[in-house]
Amino acid sequence: MLIFYCLLFLGPPSQPQIFINPTDGVTEGDVVTMTCTSQPQSIPEDYRLDVKYTWRRADVPIEPNNPPPRHTVTGEDRGTLRIDVTDREDNGVEYQCVAQEETSSLESDATVTMDVKCKQEFSTLITCNAVRQITACEVICFTLTDWNKFL
Repeated sequence: MLIFYCLLFLGPPSQPQIFINPTDGVTEGDVVTMTCTSQPQSIPEDYRLDVKYTWRRADVPIEPNNPPPRHTVTGEDRGTLRIDVTDREDNGVEYQCVAQEETSSLESDATVTMDVKCKQEFSTLITCNAVRQITACEVICFTLTDWNKFL
């Protein structure tokens, strides 16, 4: 007796969700991890296939075996994207996660836009004037980008 099983795809995987770590915002120099999750929509549920993920940066696919510099795709399902040492060039860049159930051509996606805050590095400039044995000092704080103003 021959038994056949059919897997019916009711639609693409559920709308993916992208979770970003750190959760309190990204600052220049941070390591960022994005994790994509989605649920398959095929039946019967006992025979559902795994959802696999692909990532895009600014509409360009990120190849897991040859990602752009500072980027790493991990996980058996390729659902995690890590960006080492974020910089100002990452600000405003769209990252897209595409979910696809194995053997199906149906897919769904989600997009996030990176919001990278500038890292403020403060320095201190102290100027002193000696007046009759009393020293008066002025402390000025500034960011490194303002340093050129003092030169």
